Amino acid sequence: MRHTEVHGDYEAGVNGRIDGLFPIGDTYRIEEIKTTRRDLAREHAQYSQHWAQAQIYGCLVATQKDVTEVEIQLTYVNLNSWKLAEERRNYSREVLAGIFRVLLEKYLL
Repeated sequence: MRHTEVHGDYEAGVNGRIDGLFPIGDTYRIEEIKTTRRDLAREHAQYSQHWAQAQIYGCLVATQKDVTEVEIQLTYVNLNSWKLAEERRNYSREVLAGIFRVLLEKYLL
C-alpha cells in the first residue's frame, strides 16, 4: 500500500504491507500480525505503535475503498508456544483520518 500525503510545505510518503485485508459485507477487516517470543500479556502492554500502524492502514483502506468504517485486528503470535492473542476494534473513516493527521503532524513537526 502506498500513499502520498501533502501537509503544508511537506510531502510525506507512506507505504507498507497489510498482512490481511478481508471484505466483510460492505466493509473490510484489516489484520496486522506481529510475532514475538515474549509473553503475550507483556506484548499487549507495549503495542500502541502497532495500533498506530494498523490505524494508518485502516485510514488508507477506508479512503481508497470508499467505506465509512473498517474493522482492525491485531494478532500476536508467540513463536515459542504458537499461542495467539487477538484484539479487534471498529473505526469510522473520520476517526481514522483524524488519527492519521495527528500521527503525521507528530512525525513532520
